[in-house]
Amino acid sequence: MKLTREELEKTIVCPKCMVIMGQKRIKQEGPELLVDHCGECQSYWFDKGEVKKIIKDPQYHKYMVTHGGMEKWERFPCPRCGGHLSMKFVFNIEVDECDDCGGVWLDGGELSALKAAFQENKKETLFSRIFHRL
Repeated sequence: MKLTREELEKTIVCPKCMVIMGQKRIKQEGPELLVDHCGECQSYWFDKGEVKKIIKDPQYHKYMVTHGGMEKWERFPCPRCGGHLSMKFVFNIEVDECDDCGGVWLDGGELSALKAAFQENKKETLFSRIFHRL
């Protein structure tokens, strides 16, 4: 199957497996989100702003900006623009964000772990708010 020029420009190669990444639909409230996905290592690439659409937690940006691990690393370059990825830890989950294009790389299993961590955080925040009022 030949790809059109537009499809080739949007296509990215998984920097871990060196295979062309496919796309996967992720269910969320509202329309499904189409993101880049590696069928080999189960990693995801989210263009700028896409992770927020899935996590839907106002604390996401705060954690990305304020929580530690702003460590630049050279394991592999950004699959979208070739820029540097900065390793950040959100609830002890490694999130790799591109300094240039703002995209986010999540290794296999990190997306579900991130969703679960934010869901648990919502419960803990609600619990503390209720008991703080008593």
